[in-house]
Order: sequence, then C-alpha cells, then structure tokens
Amino acid sequence: MGTKPAVLRVALLGFNALDRAAISTGLRMAVNRPWHYVPVSGLDDGNLILADADHAPAVQLVLATERLADAVFIGKTPPPGAAVCLPRPIDARHLLRELDALRLLRSTRTVADTSPPLLPPPDGKAPTALVIDDSETARRALALRLQRWGFAVELAAHSGQALAWLTKRRFDSLFVDVDLGPASALDGFGLCQQLKRQPRPGQGPAPWVALVTGFDGPSDRVRGSLAGCDAYLAKPVDEVELGHLLWREGWLQQPPGD
Repeated sequence: MGTKPAVLRVALLGFNALDRAAISTGLRMAVNRPWHYVPVSGLDDGNLILADADHAPAVQLVLATERLADAVFIGKTPPPGAAVCLPRPIDARHLLRELDALRLLRSTRTVADTSPPLLPPPDGKAPTALVIDDSETARRALALRLQRWGFAVELAAHSGQALAWLTKRRFDSLFVDVDLGPASALDGFGLCQQLKRQPRPGQGPAPWVALVTGFDGPSDRVRGSLAGCDAYLAKPVDEVELGHLLWREGWLQQPPGD
C-alpha cells in the first residue's frame, strides 16, 4: 500500500462565491503527489493562504498576521513583498504550481535552518547550477535545495535571461522548467534543444540539462528525450530523487538517505 498523501489546508480570503468555486475545483486536481490541498475559511486553520489581491480587508489581514510568506495572491494589486501574484481568470495548473513551490520553499528553509550543509564532491569544488523558471517561488525553492547540496546557483526567469547568463559563463548544470511563460521566446523543450544542438562558441560541449516540470506524461518525457535533456524531474521534485541524481552525476560524495 502507498503512503497516504499529506493534507495541506489552504485558507481562502476575500474571494466571491464564483472564485471560491473555481479555486476549490482547481485544488481537487492535486492528485498523484505526496500532498493534496483542502480549502478552509479561517486564516488560523490554513497551512497556506490564497488571498484576493484586490480585496483590501483580505490583504490587510495577511499583513496584520505577518503571514505574507505563506500567501499566494490572485488579482492585480498584491501588497509589496508578496511572494507571487497570479492574474485572473484563475488557472488551476498555475495555481497548483505556485502552491507546490511555496510549500517546498517553506519546507526547504526549515531543513536548511536545522541541518548542516551536505557534502560537496571529493575535489571540494562547488558545482554550479542555473535554475530557469518563470515562477519566482519555484526558482527560490529549487535554488535553496541545490545550495543545501553545496551548489553555487544563479537564477533566470525566462529563456532570454538564461541565454544571457550562458554568454558570460559556463554552468555544470541547468535546471529548466518546461512552461517558461509569455516572457520567454522558447519553452523548456526549445531551450534545451537549442543548447544541445548549438553549443556556444568557446564554452566546450553542450551543458548538462534537467527539465523540471509539471508535465509528466509519457509523451512529455519523449519530447524531453528528443530535445536532448539529460534528466527529467517531475514537479513537485522529490528530495531523495534529486539527491540521487546529483550523486550519480558525481556532484555529491554520497547518496542521500531515504
């Protein structure tokens, strides 16, 4: 028998009945993952928060209780310092992606605060990574996890920023989201394919690329293989799976525990 998924309660603040129905339907899509989300009304009952950015009392409540780091906002006018704000109409896939990233960011910070750094490779040289994701929360969450494994990490929000980074330096590894949003000229498949087929002059062989994505069907993995990726990680990324991958590639002295 498999492990029963953990339940995470999401407080819904300031939304009208139509929005609440759309959000509740979207939360029910969280299947085949180690946790699922249940909407609740009370702020004190919620592990995470979804708040209407255009509903002033809801925003003030989040700020007054100092829970900005737990909140995803939906609307046009998020408060300063908000981790993420999604536009309307509510997109269930993007909503789950941001909740997953926020949950991982919180848990990674907790582990990083209570655990010593893990061992770098035998030569003692910190491996380098470029994390490319249009979600700021997802970038920060994966960066913290890689830093805990001893990586030196840089961040890019879209394909143009990634290519700009790659003109300046070579990275040991690239972790690329597939859906890079409207600001990107290339999605993750296209970026991976370009990097693998057109290595940059003077930078040696093509870089090592892992696609990190919520698109985890068989056809998606085939597309990743055709694009030339070296690894394919499904979101939310499993900590042990990530550690074993880094160990197999020679960036860690020892595999992680289970």
